[in-house]
Amino acid sequence: NGNKVDCSGQMIVDATTGLPSYITSPTTYLGKVTPEWKGGLSTARRDIKGSLILRVSYQWGGHRFSVTDGILSYQGKLTNTLEGRYDGIVANGVNVVAADENGVGEYRVNNTVTSSIYTYYQALVQDRYNGEAHTYSTSFLKFKEARLDYTLPAAFCKRIKVLQGASIGIFATNIFSWDKWPQFDPEGGMLTGTNVFNGIEAGAYPMTRTQGVNVRLSF
Repeated sequence: NGNKVDCSGQMIVDATTGLPSYITSPTTYLGKVTPEWKGGLSTARRDIKGSLILRVSYQWGGHRFSVTDGILSYQGKLTNTLEGRYDGIVANGVNVVAADENGVGEYRVNNTVTSSIYTYYQALVQDRYNGEAHTYSTSFLKFKEARLDYTLPAAFCKRIKVLQGASIGIFATNIFSWDKWPQFDPEGGMLTGTNVFNGIEAGAYPMTRTQGVNVRLSF
């Protein structure tokens, strides 16, 4: 309708194929590996009836490239490649109408359906080497442990005569992690020989969650 819109930062899409451009520069800034801060918090309450212990850990900031996410994505094994599998997709972005070497010029909103959805996902948008697509924030809040112990009253143990004391407890570890990491653990890294790379995750295992019951008897 004649209005002008600033399209700075928009993806450039080929008007003929409907496929987005691919930036190959190795110096593109994607994020900082080192978090702004991290720490933990624990609280405990104890009395003659028992105890309650809670522990959490947290991290704010930091980014990591997920090789696991990249491989699963470009192989089509995740839901991020479901859209357009059978009828194509109109990629978000703009087509170049006329522009100079600095990118200044005229553009229009892309409305071309992708010529190959296979190429769109596997070779471009979800390519395993697409650093931007598979780099995520490593901020998290983890509920690491909860433990509740109950001590049986001394009078009860005295009536049994065999026991001098008894307690029963339930516990759980790695209860949940609140984060935006796509795979298992935002704290995972990559080990090559004796070197640990914090900025890359490759094949990290999920956290092991445990639950159990403890019974302690004193005779």
